[in-house]
Amino acid sequence: MTYKNKKLLKSLPVIFFVFIYFPVSMAFSPYQKKSVDWVNSIGMKMIKISSGRFLMGSENAAPVHWDEEPEHMVTIKHSFSISETEVTIEQFRKFRPGFTGSMTEGEYAVGISWYDAVSFCKWLSKKEGKTYRLPTEAEWEYAARAGTATSFWSGEDPPEPGTPNPWGLINVHSGPLEWCHDWYGPYTEDHEINPLGPRSGIMRVIRGGGLDLKTHEFSRSANRASYGAAFAMMEGTQARMQDEVISHAKVASQDGLIGIWYGATSFTQPKSVDHMMTLNVNWNDFQQPGQER
Repeated sequence: MTYKNKKLLKSLPVIFFVFIYFPVSMAFSPYQKKSVDWVNSIGMKMIKISSGRFLMGSENAAPVHWDEEPEHMVTIKHSFSISETEVTIEQFRKFRPGFTGSMTEGEYAVGISWYDAVSFCKWLSKKEGKTYRLPTEAEWEYAARAGTATSFWSGEDPPEPGTPNPWGLINVHSGPLEWCHDWYGPYTEDHEINPLGPRSGIMRVIRGGGLDLKTHEFSRSANRASYGAAFAMMEGTQARMQDEVISHAKVASQDGLIGIWYGATSFTQPKSVDHMMTLNVNWNDFQQPGQER
């Protein structure tokens, strides 16, 4: 599946703390200073990214950073456009009037689910007559690296917040996290062309800054994380559990991961809440690409 001449929307952000590792990737792509290519009807500044190829992930990663291996070649066969920054609260309000975000993360539209992000893209596609969608994980890393092979596009040290990378994107190593299209799953050693990730899974990929404000290790170009697609609870939002409204403050007072079990695939009929203090991850427990669940 390819997206030739399709317009690509940089993902709507979500804040979540997960863990990943250290990259030593190389990138092969046109290296040229970019600028805003066009501005859409809701004020999003779009930047065109040329096709190319790069080494995605890391090699010889520390054990705690296991999911960045193996490093592998990826070709982005067609150019695409991506927004200069994350979607702002003002822009998202045009889709959902009254939206407040987390009220702690500045101007960006945080605290939304993957499904909210996809719905926004569909709304904007219909409004503009152009195809908007979330970036694939490979497209995100390709755009974030901007032709570089170092831990950050700026070298082994992160750039100053607000500084654009060589292709003109802002906040790839800072600011809130961003949803990607893909299910979260293991890498392969194969040379991939326009990869879309696993066919199924239990978590969607999130990328970018915001994983751990105490260290920049988790905001590198190759850093990976994931989050439940339906999870959206942040300060300024609410989740309804049967007849009880659970506020962000109530849930956030606990440590660990909060998961809501639903009685229907449409994420209705909530049944129970799980509170997980630890999580042991093994790729063998994940749905394998090509298999039916």
